[in-house]
Amino acid sequence: MLSSVKNTGVGSDTDENENRAMPRLIFGTGTGRCGTWSLFRLLQAQKGVAAMHEGFYLPFDPNILRFWRLLYRAMTGCRNTRCIATVSFVWINYMSEIMSHILNPKVICLKRPREETVESWMIHQPELNLLTDLKSKHWDDKYEYLEKQGDQWPKFDLPKKEAHGAYWDYVYDAADYWEKKFPDNFRIFETNDLNSHEGVKSMLDFAEIPEKNQVVHVGVKLNTKENHRGLIDVQRNSACS
Repeated sequence: MLSSVKNTGVGSDTDENENRAMPRLIFGTGTGRCGTWSLFRLLQAQKGVAAMHEGFYLPFDPNILRFWRLLYRAMTGCRNTRCIATVSFVWINYMSEIMSHILNPKVICLKRPREETVESWMIHQPELNLLTDLKSKHWDDKYEYLEKQGDQWPKFDLPKKEAHGAYWDYVYDAADYWEKKFPDNFRIFETNDLNSHEGVKSMLDFAEIPEKNQVVHVGVKLNTKENHRGLIDVQRNSACS
C-alpha cells in the first residue's frame, strides 16, 4: 500500500523533517461537464494543496502501470507539499486501484443532472463523438473521432446523445457502488453544492482540509475552453516549490 509513514493531515504544524513517504491524495471525478474545473480551482485555492486538472492520457480500460507513473510524476513534481489534488473524469475507472493501494484517499465525485450534463456535452463538443462505437450502425461520419482521446472513453452501440446518457448512467452506477463500499473515502456531491457556502465547506471537510487552511470559494464556472487535446495544468501555492 502506498502511504505516508505518518499521516498528520494537510497543513500540519509537525516538524518539516518528519519522515514522510508521500503527500496525501485527493481525487476529483465525475462525467466531465459537471463542475470539475470549478472543483479544481477550489482545491487549488487551499493552503497546503497542489492541484492539477486533466490534460494527461489514461485509457478507459485500466492501464495500471501508466496510472502509477502519473501519480509518481505528480508527487515528484510537488515534493514539498503535504497534499496533492488531481481532478479528472478518468479516475472513476481506476477506483479499485485507488482504494486498494492508497492510504486514506479522498474522492470527491461531482454529479450534475443527467439531462443538463448530456446537453452540455452536445454543445461543448459539437464536432466530436468519442462515445459511439466506430463499428456501430449509429456512427455518423459528420463527427470527428480522435483515437487517443477516444481511448479514454467507453464505447456504446448508440447515437451520440444517447451514448452520453448511457455514460452518465455508467459513471454514477459506479459512484454509488464506491460510495457505499467506502463511505469515508468516496462521496458524491451535487454540482450545485459548489454554489453554496455549506456545500463547499462540506467538500473541504470531507477532504480533511483543516479549517484554519480552508478558503471557501462559492460559485460554479464551467470550463468553456476549446481545447480538446488538453495540457496538464498544475497550480502550486506556497506549500509546493
